[in-house]
Amino acid sequence: MTQTHIETAHRLAEAGQKNTAEAIALLRALEAESGAIDAAMDALEGIKAGAEEALVSLAARLQPVEGALMALEGAA
Repeated sequence: MTQTHIETAHRLAEAGQKNTAEAIALLRALEAESGAIDAAMDALEGIKAGAEEALVSLAARLQPVEGALMALEGAA
């Protein structure tokens, strides 16, 4: 916990919002949530990257099919 967090906790306590221990617990919980959100965002970035790679691969595989269909349309 940083000095800023501790100072914020003291200010919350002084303002009558919470006692210092509760304020510190709240800040720690917020930090944990922030960490969980960051981890989820990283996971989503990984999924996005995988999906983009799959789309590029699919497009490459479809190029010969598209060429064959165009040839058939030209022959028809």
